[in-house]
Amino acid sequence: LTVISMVILGIDPGTATTGYAVISTSKPKNQKQDRNEKPKVIDFGCIITHPSSLPGKRLQEIYNQVKALIKKHKPDVVITVGDRFETLATTISAVMLNIHLAHTMGGEVTGTIDESIRHAVTKFSHLHFPANTDAKDRIVKLGENPDYVFNTGCPRIDEVKKLIGEQKNGNSYDEKAFFE
Repeated sequence: LTVISMVILGIDPGTATTGYAVISTSKPKNQKQDRNEKPKVIDFGCIITHPSSLPGKRLQEIYNQVKALIKKHKPDVVITVGDRFETLATTISAVMLNIHLAHTMGGEVTGTIDESIRHAVTKFSHLHFPANTDAKDRIVKLGENPDYVFNTGCPRIDEVKKLIGEQKNGNSYDEKAFFE
């Protein structure tokens, strides 16, 4: 029985605090992944940058620490979120080490510098997980292969919607259950 394993480094970029988690998952070859099977958490934490540091220095620190995480855990894929300039540090870390990059929330339009950064990250990425059909179409128009663009929706909005629904049904917010 051949087993396929994958290590994923997920990055949630931020200027002051960048969160990360490293997970692994495996499945028998030629079988679908069991959706109820939770991945194994290998490592998690935060990269903290000094509040008085200039943006370039903060990017350098995030880049160095993400690069160290990649070298330590040897992920098959690095996944990054969004469009803020901190995302560039993760993007360059992965790409320069020849690690596949997955990007969520690409293809959005805001008319700000974030849009330029988002589109740059999209062009560096190998897998794309936009939040809606319009964003998916924009990614394809940027020249990305449609076979690697998956309209997955926005997980954060799904969680908010679930919380609102529970409150409307008279259920109280259970913070502990939310983070399990």
